[in-house]
Amino acid sequence: MQVDRLTYVMRKLMLLMLIPLIGGCGDGPVIDDPDSNGEVLTYKVAVFSKPEHREWMMQTINWAQSILERAQVNQKRVVKLQFEWMDQSPGLIDVAMDRVEQGDYMAILGPSEPEQAKQILGSPGLKGRTIILPMVGSADLQRIYANWDNVFFMTRNDVMQNEILLNLAHQDLGVNQLALVAAGDGYGQTFTDYFGFQAVEMGSAVRNIDLLGKDLTVAQAVENYRLRHKDAYMKGIEVDSEALTFFFPSSSKDLLELDRVLAQMEEKEWESFADSKFWAQYTVCSDRCVDYDIASQVKHRFFGVEPAPLPESGFAAAYESKYGRFPKNGTAQTFDAVYLLTYALSVMDLNKDTDPANLCKYVVEVLDGKDANPAGWQAADAEQVLNMLKRGLRPCIKGVSSAWEFDQRFHHAPLNTTYRYWMLNGGKYETIAYVSANGANGGLSSIDIWNLAKPTITEITDATEDIKYKDLKDNYAVIVAASTSWENYRHQADALAMYQLLKRHGYDDEHIILIMEDDIAQNPKNPHKGEVRVEIGGENLYKNVKTDYKLHDLTYEDLISIVSGKRSDRLPVVLPSGDQDNILFFWSGHGNSGTLYMGDSKFPANGVKRMLNTMNAEGRYRRLFFVIEACYSGSVASVCEGIPGVLFMTAANATESSKADIIDKELNAYLSNGFTRGFQQKIDVEPEVNMRDLYYHVAGQTVGSHANLYNIASFGSVYKTSMKEFMPE
Repeated sequence: MQVDRLTYVMRKLMLLMLIPLIGGCGDGPVIDDPDSNGEVLTYKVAVFSKPEHREWMMQTINWAQSILERAQVNQKRVVKLQFEWMDQSPGLIDVAMDRVEQGDYMAILGPSEPEQAKQILGSPGLKGRTIILPMVGSADLQRIYANWDNVFFMTRNDVMQNEILLNLAHQDLGVNQLALVAAGDGYGQTFTDYFGFQAVEMGSAVRNIDLLGKDLTVAQAVENYRLRHKDAYMKGIEVDSEALTFFFPSSSKDLLELDRVLAQMEEKEWESFADSKFWAQYTVCSDRCVDYDIASQVKHRFFGVEPAPLPESGFAAAYESKYGRFPKNGTAQTFDAVYLLTYALSVMDLNKDTDPANLCKYVVEVLDGKDANPAGWQAADAEQVLNMLKRGLRPCIKGVSSAWEFDQRFHHAPLNTTYRYWMLNGGKYETIAYVSANGANGGLSSIDIWNLAKPTITEITDATEDIKYKDLKDNYAVIVAASTSWENYRHQADALAMYQLLKRHGYDDEHIILIMEDDIAQNPKNPHKGEVRVEIGGENLYKNVKTDYKLHDLTYEDLISIVSGKRSDRLPVVLPSGDQDNILFFWSGHGNSGTLYMGDSKFPANGVKRMLNTMNAEGRYRRLFFVIEACYSGSVASVCEGIPGVLFMTAANATESSKADIIDKELNAYLSNGFTRGFQQKIDVEPEVNMRDLYYHVAGQTVGSHANLYNIASFGSVYKTSMKEFMPE
């Protein structure tokens, strides 16, 4: 059977990893609480967790504490951590944060979810507190807080889970048609942000990306898959029967629901083969699908990966012997966090430093160990580490989750995390193999992965026919910053940068329609009132700005009226262009598959198509260049292909998100992204650049997505057409 092919591949990997598995030690240390003759120094640590995580986290912390107490029996000054539990549940976390802000806590451990972690990391009252995040793998948060001195992640970001499973699909299984069903929340964001990009880089085709949430249930995702497969089959499109679905929910309950839905679908009597293909041949899962409490209820076979303890540490075997199950995801990282804090506080005490704001400095000292003899986690190992620290040495430490080799510039996350391939079959999870995403010994850190995420650039095929146009008479521009609020700072910053650039190149306010919410310059979170910048230390873009419409005052139907020249009392400013005028349309905001967003409302791709068809039919432009910086922007542009005289340049293809990449630590906001920056810088210094060369430049500057040109055949030669067509001076 084909499923057995996946099992075979997994077991082959297990044989390759057999030696380190055998190399682990056996039983864990004895848990007792020996008395110490030394002076006990007690430090309070706030632990933010879900209520359902508290039991195993308490077990893990108590176990680590008991070993460290044994390790300090002969120490004159003993570090003891006093953990206090905080509920991270929505509605309760605010109360907990107030309590920590007002208390004498040395450090914060957790929380486990990206949304709550973002809330704590962004709290002004908690700035300066050392925050250790054992379980958060959000690539976005790890990038934002990479250069914050007080924030430490104990696992690599979830981009690695994507990469490991995509490698399995592409190289080992030979499957190149993929689908993703992921949680539409902070946990799922990393997977959805990088899945399309990584798949394309590996030469795979992405069928679809579905986001679970209030608008899409697991059952609906399965039905969507079936209908797409049927539609392709009925159109005669070849569909790979060995397609693979990546299932990345934020809760194991969704895996149980998927199992139930698949069982129901299997019981149906389908009228045709096209109807019966309701799910992929293979399903691989992320770490949230590992839940021993639901394993016995799952009937189907699933595979996946999760961060795991180092096999050679023996921690997993000791834990399983002690507690009767494999360690839950986050156990090893939590265990290491207790050790890290204890070691750092010991160094801090040696330096007679009592300022909580300085603890992060000593955490970095411990992580920056270069002296030989890597130490482990047992009591004798911990005692050796403490003695070396006391002598001023900084040992290389190997914890239970990874060797403590962190990024040398920022020390924000480990260079290496071990993952285990698992199989859920017959109600039990089985470890198939271990794989390491190693960034040590000259390898890449998680921040380096971002810096090197330069995509393969699509080769451009020029139009075969040279389209004749009327003589150019005038130029107009429409600039839309399609989001609101401080968190979306970059969209209005990019729009204002575009506005100022056009003013430098011959446009006046009578030839520009600027649409934005205008809630950034005077925002309460803005420490520099009246200023908006697109780069750190750059010029203030909020100068002599004429905003024509606030975003919240418009619907997309209003926008269609504005660009179609339909003036009214509500819409006094409209585009007066005709069939001898060129239009530059710049859009910066959010998007999803088949839609752009105007604030919280949707501007569907078919709406964009109708807008452009209306403008074409009414002779509202000669040529129109539509530049879109938004996630999944290619899915909008592709729907509009065939409209005469329109060229699209998008920041992403139809199945991937667009990425911001300049973060201002003072503002705690993204300022811009590689796509827009590359586009604006190029046309500013070289306005005569042809469209083909402009695309290659922008694509080379875009990080984490694939910039694209659409509708070349209906626009005309991108070799012969230059940006001078859209830049009066």
